[in-house]
Amino acid sequence: MDSLIKEIRESRSLKKIDVYDGIISKDLYNKIEENLSNAKMGDLILILDKLDISFLEFGYIINTYIPNVHSVLIKDMRTTFISSNASKLEGLISKFKTNPTTYYLLLSVKAITENKLDDAHKYARCVWEKLQEYDTYFPHDVYYLAQIFYLFPFKEGLNIIDILKKQLDYWREFDNLKVTEVSFYLNAGRYIEETEGKSAHALEYYYKGLELSKRNDFGRYTGIALLRIGSVENDQARIQEGKTVLEIFDPDILAVMLKDIGES
Repeated sequence: MDSLIKEIRESRSLKKIDVYDGIISKDLYNKIEENLSNAKMGDLILILDKLDISFLEFGYIINTYIPNVHSVLIKDMRTTFISSNASKLEGLISKFKTNPTTYYLLLSVKAITENKLDDAHKYARCVWEKLQEYDTYFPHDVYYLAQIFYLFPFKEGLNIIDILKKQLDYWREFDNLKVTEVSFYLNAGRYIEETEGKSAHALEYYYKGLELSKRNDFGRYTGIALLRIGSVENDQARIQEGKTVLEIFDPDILAVMLKDIGES
């Protein structure tokens, strides 16, 4: 990862000055070539423009360039979280003890499943204290934040939400983060609703989740979004539409959702 910008530059037979001249200082560019995490997103976009590569293309390059450990970990996490497989979660925790950010994320998730919310918040803060130091987030960083943002006090949580909105827009094509993006908007809506009540602010996120769900043909999330919107707007037609969709795509989650929104 650290030499990726350098490799792209050299593949185009460009000198360093050809890239940094007119956009950033030589010293900053050298730091970015040494470690991509030193780049702010705005600087990275300017550099990519000089390298004649779109952000989308860069995302695909990273998808093959980043060590497979991150992609494998995200897939393992998704499988584990969806299935609530406690033994597999313990295995991941043991496996990643030497990686503090991942380790604390997994401990936070474990605490959530055990309803130990104080512990979940404590471990989530360890993750955030590390990630907030970064100027640039990579897909696995974004995935991590999407799992924990709702554990923070409201003002701080909204700050993380703003970061996630921007970063998911950049990275949605990477490793199927489209699913993470949809889930994030629905969870953000619920997080806001639990604090502000059935507000227009919460609806903004539910409607965005519905839009993305339909665009990507995610039946399960479409049904969840319809139920959330119907509950906030007291719209029985929306609720019935959501019921119909979930009866097809995920009957098990339908029962959970109906209980959550106070419907029989």
